[in-house]
Amino acid sequence: MRKMMAAIEVHLTADLKQTRRVVLRENGGDHTDIQFSEQFVNLELPPKTFDLNAPVDIEKIRSATANAKP
Repeated sequence: MRKMMAAIEVHLTADLKQTRRVVLRENGGDHTDIQFSEQFVNLELPPKTFDLNAPVDIEKIRSATANAKP
């Protein structure tokens, strides 16, 4: 990956507590721009959210984020 990338830019909020944007710059001039919105801090996700064998239903995850404040 080091050979393909010219730079990785991480743009933070003014208080340095959240990532707002990540830009991946390739050597040939192409780039990927990832922008983050509606970030949640200390969000409690349902158990088994990241279980690869039997993950929790997506609606339970959506419900957890619906009640949280960004």
